[in-house]
Amino acid sequence: MPRIFSLTELLVWYEGRGAMVSGAKNPQEINVGFFHILNKDYSIKGSSFNRLNNGGPDFGLNLGLVRWF
Repeated sequence: MPRIFSLTELLVWYEGRGAMVSGAKNPQEINVGFFHILNKDYSIKGSSFNRLNNGGPDFGLNLGLVRWF
């Protein structure tokens, strides 16, 4: 297996929670993400989500740099 795949995790998960507003739908989302080790000190991570109903935002993205110490 190429080295890059041994340093990377791909993730898929479902998220649901209770609505904060009475009478609103409970938000439901599908998420996909990754976590990649760059070296012994740094990693990058990111994810994206898409709503499954009208209870939350349409979509979202995040990207981050992790520093281990």
